[in-house]
Amino acid sequence: HKKLWKIAKFTDLCDENTSKEQGAKLVIEKIEQMNKNMKIPSKINEIKKEDIFELSKTASKEANPLYPVPKLMTAKELAEIYIEIMDENK
Repeated sequence: HKKLWKIAKFTDLCDENTSKEQGAKLVIEKIEQMNKNMKIPSKINEIKKEDIFELSKTASKEANPLYPVPKLMTAKELAEIYIEIMDENK
């Protein structure tokens, strides 16, 4: 919550009196609203359940500690993300 709260504070979504949890929620809500305004979907129709194992395995091989990313993920963690963004109603 702390890092997202800092973003909320920096972008004037909240102030010092806002709880870390509430500030984090405000940032997430703002990003979701921006995505909606730009018609960026929250689910991806093209992801198929039967492809998730291979997608996550391949993506995890691309991981490199020299990349400027906040966290390197395992194939299992990547699979969980694919499942979360997969459109199950397609």
